[in-house]
Order: sequence, then C-alpha cells, then structure tokens
Amino acid sequence: MKRALIFIFLALIAVPSFGFQQQGRRTVSLDNDDLSPLVPPPGLKLLEINPGEYSPEGSGYSVRLPAAPASLVRKMLTIAGDLTVYYLTLKTDDMEYTIGYVDYPFTVDVSDPERIYGGFRDGVLSRTGATLQTDKPVQLKDKIGREIVMTAEGQKETSRIFLVNHRMYAANVENHEKQDRSKEINQFFSSIKITQSNQ
Repeated sequence: MKRALIFIFLALIAVPSFGFQQQGRRTVSLDNDDLSPLVPPPGLKLLEINPGEYSPEGSGYSVRLPAAPASLVRKMLTIAGDLTVYYLTLKTDDMEYTIGYVDYPFTVDVSDPERIYGGFRDGVLSRTGATLQTDKPVQLKDKIGREIVMTAEGQKETSRIFLVNHRMYAANVENHEKQDRSKEINQFFSSIKITQSNQ
C-alpha cells in the first residue's frame, strides 16, 4: 500500500520541517502526488550479509526480512534544503515493511531528540489524519528512540525512529488494524541493527 511509504517520507522530513517552523518559517507542503512511490530510481546496493539479513551498502544498518526487499531512493526539496531518503520496502500478502534513513543538513538543530521526536509525531498526525494509539520510548542497544503506533483507514502503522547524530532512521510496519501481527512486527524490529556510532 502507498500509505506506508507516504508515512516514512513524512516521518523522515518532519524533523527539519518542525525545526524551521519553530523559527517562524512556513512548513513544507506535501501531498500524495509529491510522495508517490511510483517508479522510484534504484537505491543503494543491497547486500545480503546473512541468509535473510539485508543491509544497503554504506547505510549503517541491517534488518531481517521474509524476502529480499527493494532498495530505493527518493530525493525531495524541502525548506531545509534537498533531502535524500534511502529506504527498503517489502510488501507481503497482508503486511508492508519499510525501513530507511535521511541525513539532515547541519543547519538542523538535533541537540534535543525529544523535541524532534515530538515534532515527528505531530507532523505526521497533522498531515495524514491518522489517530495516535501509542507513543513511547524504545531502546536499541545504546540508542534511545521512539515507537509510535497510529491507525488510519482500517490500517495500523507501527513505527520506530532513532536519531543518530544528524541521521534519522525510521522503520515502519503496516498491517490491517483487526489482524494480530505482533509476532511478525516484533521479529522485524528486534532484527534491526544500527552500526553507525553515536559519536
């Protein structure tokens, strides 16, 4: 479904949008056409470092997936400048997995992750019309991030975001709201490894 891809694009550009909004500037305007994943160019070279474990070359992360994902890239012009989102996406019969990252310019203040995560949450809610279900801290080894669960149009989005220096990682799973896919969701998130240093 296109919603999961729209969600991750919104998530990854929400931080600079929020930061510039705090400075009194107009936030970026987005619509489904801007974010359509139709025929995106190929992304980073995909490496299968272990059976079922994938890592885009130079990405600083790896993840386990039930099949080989597509590695894609999306370039966007925002008020913070040109941003490039690198992401993996895999759609199964009833689930969609997406994981990716964006490097923010040094003009974006990343000194307060909690403010950034809050701006992420509020920006996505306002732009998608989704309903917030949960918002809680989550830890991935030494990295503290946020898990945000939203629902919209009968679908549930479970996302985890981690800010590492000026790079924002975002992982997302979409499934039908009435289906219990907690096992698959937990397997996906627990398999994520971020090798990029906090320093």
